[in-house]
Amino acid sequence: LIGFLAEVDLYKYINVPFPDNFNLFCECIAANLLPNLFADFDDNDGANPNSTIGKFEFWGVSATMLDNSSAAIFKDLVVLGIIVAVNILMVIFNKCPDLYSLLCKVKNLLMWNLFLSFYLGDYSELQLNAMIELREHSVSSLYSNVSLAFSIIIVVTYALLKIYILFILNRKRRMPPRPQQRSPLTQSRERRRWYIQEGAGVNTISEDKLNHALAQNSFYPVPQCVAIISEDFLPKNAFTRNFFLITILENFLLILLVFFFQDYGLVQAIIYTILAIIYVAIIAWQRPYKSKFQLVILLINQISKVAMGIIAIMIGVNEKTNSIPQESITQMGNALILLIVIVIGINLVIALLITAVEVIKGIKRIVNQIRLHLSKKSKHKSLPKRTKAHHRTVNQRRVEGTRLQSRSDISKRSFIASATPSFTRMEPI
Repeated sequence: LIGFLAEVDLYKYINVPFPDNFNLFCECIAANLLPNLFADFDDNDGANPNSTIGKFEFWGVSATMLDNSSAAIFKDLVVLGIIVAVNILMVIFNKCPDLYSLLCKVKNLLMWNLFLSFYLGDYSELQLNAMIELREHSVSSLYSNVSLAFSIIIVVTYALLKIYILFILNRKRRMPPRPQQRSPLTQSRERRRWYIQEGAGVNTISEDKLNHALAQNSFYPVPQCVAIISEDFLPKNAFTRNFFLITILENFLLILLVFFFQDYGLVQAIIYTILAIIYVAIIAWQRPYKSKFQLVILLINQISKVAMGIIAIMIGVNEKTNSIPQESITQMGNALILLIVIVIGINLVIALLITAVEVIKGIKRIVNQIRLHLSKKSKHKSLPKRTKAHHRTVNQRRVEGTRLQSRSDISKRSFIASATPSFTRMEPI
């Protein structure tokens, strides 16, 4: 949902004459809920010069980045501050195991997955506004100089992040050399099929699955601290493994499009539509997401971008030819508004469904852990009782065995006594 809103924010900078109803709609959804938290440092009291180029001038985009993206920068700085504070507390409470363990969990949550989700989630906004300031910076004051420093840091860190993500996703293991003694025929047979013995049957693994398994094992796993860049995607090939980076690069191409081609609005609309069509085709072909819900959201967003691009092309052509009546242009604006609202609603519903499914899975996982813990406790409690009962039973059996043995001895004696002949003395007559 956040990604789609960022794409709508880029779309409005295509330099074609959008109808007034659509412009009003964009003003409503782009309104900042938070005030500029850095305004106290501004010597000009917010009266910094705006951009003078194309749609940036039309939308009143400030040439000072802090005027445009203060909320996003403040949010990222807060997360960074918490990370620094947690690391300091971990050093201080190193000798307190319980507190140290809790701080480790907080650190693993924030560093770096949560920060990356915020920082890369604001990529389109921060990158574009930083580039605008670097091109049109003209005021010299503490506030504007701090804003310029932030702009430089943002552009540099995003470039370094792309390089790091490319490296971390494509690190290959050093595979052991294959033995040379085997004949080509044996190697060919081993590449074609593997056999896994399961009972009496034999399952054959195809060569494609074998190659897929070998390809997965040939790359190092992504560290857990940056698992956000790979955990939602299938590692079946280079495209799906690097899909997070490809998404960033697609946004970067759109930023370059609206930044450098403000004098060619129709060209912007055509290139925007072509990029969206190519992206939809590749996504439908490769299906990079593990979750079908996320794949559906992505396809809906990209197909809507194709429709939005087509409408922008029609408006741009009409600017050259004046062949479409104004009422139809207004209807196109209504169609754009309806399309964006519907896509936002679908994104919201599917996001809630995904959240509900994950919450239910988490609850089931916790319940199963509690049941396992209780069953282990009950086993430990019942073990002494079973031991006592076992000893009691053994003792009873021993007593009964002793009694039976004694009875047997008595019966044997009586039998022997009865079987012994008795000699009576004969009296003389």
